Amino acid sequence: MNAIKDVMMNKVLAGEAGKEKAREWGRWLATDEGQAYLAAQMDADFFEERENMDDGICEESRKRVFCNLQKKISRRRFAGLTLKVVAAMVPVAAVIAILLYLNTQVSLFEPSFYQDIYVAKGERMQIAFQDGTRVYLYPGSRLCYPDKFGLTERRVTLDGEAYFEVSKNSHRPFIVDLDKASIRVTGTSFHLQAYACEPDITVELDEGQVDLLYGDRQEYSLRPGESLIYNKVKNACILQLQEGVSGLIRWKEQEIDFRNTPMKEVLKELDLHYGVPFCVGDTVVYQYSYTFCVKKASLEEVMKTLEIISPVRFQKGDTIRVRMK
Repeated sequence: MNAIKDVMMNKVLAGEAGKEKAREWGRWLATDEGQAYLAAQMDADFFEERENMDDGICEESRKRVFCNLQKKISRRRFAGLTLKVVAAMVPVAAVIAILLYLNTQVSLFEPSFYQDIYVAKGERMQIAFQDGTRVYLYPGSRLCYPDKFGLTERRVTLDGEAYFEVSKNSHRPFIVDLDKASIRVTGTSFHLQAYACEPDITVELDEGQVDLLYGDRQEYSLRPGESLIYNKVKNACILQLQEGVSGLIRWKEQEIDFRNTPMKEVLKELDLHYGVPFCVGDTVVYQYSYTFCVKKASLEEVMKTLEIISPVRFQKGDTIRVRMK
């Protein structure tokens, strides 16, 4: 049995065993059995050298033989140590490789670089993240997000309006930081309107579950089909059922839905979606409210509709003037 081990040892030391066999041999030498084998080999080398000596050998020969024996022992010990190190480094190298791969997906070794995206008035944008999550940004919205999400969470910051399709991952919740509140999800689809300058945050849930975190660690959960309005000033929530189609369809169809909306809010929405400012010459127009839906319509068509259903008139220019008829 030892003869077979001797042959293997010689092949490894000569570099003829191959990497896989060398690793396997190194792992075996690290065991108690392997250590005993190495000790026996060293003893055998010593006695072999001693038998070759005669009584009349000179002191110089003794020193030369002793040096040769030391070299052999050192070489064997070094080879054994090298194999141990190789055997130990195999799992370490695998762990390092895994960590390096993870670092390409999430932030492990360096701080994240943040992107700050602003969608100008009259424009729209769609963003796809590395985890499969998609965000559909409305005009006048700002989204701040890292180049790579963290290991334990996926966090972004929104000031504006967006529709989220979040890839499911219960171990890494997706968090949307807002002004004085935040949204926490693990995998869901929802529409969110949260302008820092506005008192209300509106959440409409289509799929999954959404938790609104606000105030002094207060939490409110939504179910599919529900809509939640959180007033930052009053620190109060109103829960109701959704009306109309989902926010994603509205985004893709470039749809604006007015439901008993005051003229002031109507003009603000039109400014965002078409990128044209309005100037009101007569504040009497603010007394009117509107209920109608705009779907892939030009600004001219919208203004024509408003002129038909109410006594207002629009005068075109770089700034559109609004007055009574």
